[in-house]
Amino acid sequence: MKKITSFIITALLLLSGFSAHAQFIPASGVSVALSPKFPKPSESVTVSVESFSTDLNQAMISWTVNGALQKKGAGLKSFIIEAGAFGSITSVDIRIDTLDLGPVTKKILIIPGNIDIFEQADSFTPPFYKGKGLTPTESTVTLTAKPNLINQSGRKLGNDEIVFTWRKSGRVLGNDSGVGKNTLSIQAGRIPQEVISIGLEAKSISGETTVSQDYLFSSHSPEIIFYENSPLKGVDLDKALTSPFNLKSDEVELVAIPYFFEKSLVERSETSYSWRINNVTVSGTDNQRNVLTLRKPTVSGSSDISLSIENVSRLFAQVSKSLRITFQNQ
Repeated sequence: MKKITSFIITALLLLSGFSAHAQFIPASGVSVALSPKFPKPSESVTVSVESFSTDLNQAMISWTVNGALQKKGAGLKSFIIEAGAFGSITSVDIRIDTLDLGPVTKKILIIPGNIDIFEQADSFTPPFYKGKGLTPTESTVTLTAKPNLINQSGRKLGNDEIVFTWRKSGRVLGNDSGVGKNTLSIQAGRIPQEVISIGLEAKSISGETTVSQDYLFSSHSPEIIFYENSPLKGVDLDKALTSPFNLKSDEVELVAIPYFFEKSLVERSETSYSWRINNVTVSGTDNQRNVLTLRKPTVSGSSDISLSIENVSRLFAQVSKSLRITFQNQ
């Protein structure tokens, strides 16, 4: 909104959210910038003025926040303020008494906001696993955004009132962007540790408030962990087996959990489970390819157990692990 009277120019700049410099240039040739452009709640914000048509170094500039004068001085072209909490609106009034243009006034509203982005990976983990499933290579990752964005009236906006613009490595994903589109499904990197850069801007349909966020995620290699399946206790996921494992009972079920393997591939028929004992191929338990039954030999000694899991449709959807078993007979 801009109103011009004889010597006074009033401008209203509405900005919220977070990122880098923004600029508003009215007819007077005096610009106002915020850094960061979209402030987070409680973040320090630098408000500055600039002009190529008048010398602001000789102008008397005053800064008023929520009606209270905070600072005044010649050539005072910038002012640092702390953004309020989420839901707050901070009003900054700037008066510039120039030598040639007369007094110029501007009003800026700082409306802080943010976005929480949640990652859901197609990653296999056992039931009741408390950690986060790491993203397998070439798997589908779903990102869900939950923006905290309010309008000038202080009302929180719903997703159907927000335009979501998703970017991958700076390139706009047009088909995945639009009103209410707060989720993004995207493929992870093809090689382990490959980092994918995602950017998101959420703007009210009216354009008065905006927030943005960057998000990085990387792909990971799967890992096999062996457990013992006890007839009385079942599989104890708190006790991973390590080499050498001393086989005390006459028979034991060895269970292999392929952590962070692509979940949708774990049970597919084209995913192979190859067990070996002392480099000799053996079969797993019927209908449970990740289970191998071991029986103690009649003599003392040791054996090397190994398992390889592979899906030929994915270059890095393969993992192997070995375990040495020791046994003693008296």
